[in-house]
Amino acid sequence: MRLLAALALTTLAITALAGEVKMKIGGSSGLTGSATVVNKLQEDGSKYVRMQMELRSTDGQIVNVMQESVYDRTGMPVRMIQNTSTAEGRDQRIVAVFSAGTVKIRATTGGDTKEETLSIPAGTNPLAKFEFWFIRDKIAAGGKTGYSRFDLQTTKWERVEAVYHGTKQITVAGKSVKANFVEIAGAKAYVDDAGDPLRVEMEGITLERTN
Repeated sequence: MRLLAALALTTLAITALAGEVKMKIGGSSGLTGSATVVNKLQEDGSKYVRMQMELRSTDGQIVNVMQESVYDRTGMPVRMIQNTSTAEGRDQRIVAVFSAGTVKIRATTGGDTKEETLSIPAGTNPLAKFEFWFIRDKIAAGGKTGYSRFDLQTTKWERVEAVYHGTKQITVAGKSVKANFVEIAGAKAYVDDAGDPLRVEMEGITLERTN
């Protein structure tokens, strides 16, 4: 479950888009499944993100993951929610609320709930300007931004860098299309001019747009 949940976190972090996109999951790892991602700007300028994934491992295990995030208009995280469930009933819900230099976490696994409040470490920069690339902010090739991403599973901050490499011709669903190429934390995302994802590539895993 940890691996599959980590996949959802990483995919969400590297997918900047507008509207709703459906994707299929495959790759050399053997994982298969589907994903639906919704990103939208809200009236107050904040950004709402929701990602739902159904993942099937090579041994037949099925995991459903839903993650919801809200960022204020500057890119600061406001709230993150992650629900993970399996056919065996190993369900987990994590809620993180960010405010005034702290993160309040409520994690429920089965019937066991734990709460804690963590201070955001000195030197941490949670400002995720990357979240607004394409959907609101234009960026020139070579543009980059670095920030700290909160991992709901480990409750640690991870320093990452996002870089826009310009346009590249790729093949999606058998068709050659022009895509904007973004790389973040070793993963590659190809998006159209509206910011909708065409393909996302991670080690052993590929997500490709179907709608």
